[in-house]
Order: sequence, then C-alpha cells, then structure tokens
Amino acid sequence: MASSYIVSTPTALMRPCASGTVLKNDLSQAIDRKKVKVYATLSMGPLLRTEMEGCRVELFTQPAVVGPLLNGAVAQTRAADGTVSTRAPQAGKNIRLTGRNIKLAGADASVGVTFTSVETPSKKVFVPLEDVTVNEPKQLIFVLPAGVTDGLWRVKICTQYGSGGHNVVKPRVYELDEPMGVGSAYQVPDSGSGSGSGNGGSGEDGDQNEYPLG
Repeated sequence: MASSYIVSTPTALMRPCASGTVLKNDLSQAIDRKKVKVYATLSMGPLLRTEMEGCRVELFTQPAVVGPLLNGAVAQTRAADGTVSTRAPQAGKNIRLTGRNIKLAGADASVGVTFTSVETPSKKVFVPLEDVTVNEPKQLIFVLPAGVTDGLWRVKICTQYGSGGHNVVKPRVYELDEPMGVGSAYQVPDSGSGSGSGNGGSGEDGDQNEYPLG
C-alpha cells in the first residue's frame, strides 16, 4: 500500500488514498504534507461479506441498577382509640424510615443506619442491621438510640440490597437532603419535604434522576 498498490484479499480490500489541494506552482516542488493528506481505506472483501451476512445476532439486555431511595423519617404515636399522630423523633422510641430498596442486607460492616450530628460532625451513632426490628424494602423501623440526642442529625443508610432481591457487591449509600430534627429541634415538615439524593453508587449511584420518588 505504501507503494500505491491496491491490496485485495478474500477478507478485505485496502486502497491508498490522498486528498488535498496542490497549486500549479507547487508541482515542481516536493509535496507539502500539510496540504496533502495520505490515508488508506479498508472495506470488506467477498469472503468476509458472505460470512457477515450469515452470522446470527443475539440481543443481551440487562436491567438498570436501581439504588436505594430514602424518602424521610417519621415518628408516630398510636392512641388507645387506634388513631395515629406524628410526633417529634425521640431517643428510646421507635422511628420509621421510608423509601425504596432500603432494606438492610449484606455482610459488609458498613451496612446499617448512621446518624451524624450537624452541630458536631464527629459525633456519629450507628444502628446495625440486627437492631432494626422491621427491615423491609420500603421501610425500616427501629428504636432511636440514646446517643441521638436533641438536635439536628443527618441520616444515612448503607445496604447491599438490590432491586429484585439480589445483593450487590458494592454497598450503596443514600442520605436525606435535609437533616432530621430530634426532640426540641423537630419542626413539622412542609408538604413535599424529605427528599434525598443517592450515591451509588454507585449508586452510586446518581443523577438524571436515576432514583425517582416512589
């Protein structure tokens, strides 16, 4: 090909080519390679064309990985008459986290719920899987640890639970966008609050919105 020959084989046809602009006064000089581009084209030969026409095409589809979605934290009190009212989260009482695919699963040591103090970020309280009394894909219910005192806390879950009930290798993390108020710091949330952002993770995670509110 470098000698301007066309190379033809049963599998491929290779042609040397050149393109550019050469003026009359350039003909008596060496060709300026900045003005003339030399390249080769490659096309299928008769054998390869025949084989490709007879090949079988198989489609492989894989469902997209859907990470956990943490909607919010709810503390409720049930009266003797069966009515339920929302109250401020308090240490020593049940709290309920709602979302999608938030079931705690997996053997990784990070699997669980982590509360981080907004005022003192170094103060963290971890709730392991075994301390969660209700562990379902759409809700987690457990007793709020005594270490989660009055104030604002960031809530983060970590799980290896995946859509379809199959565990994933890499733990997925999800954190509420807004801190949770405990005790005297609790404020009645406005409608539409309590959304979060995921990591997926990767997850992690995640944009576009890969984790629509359910």
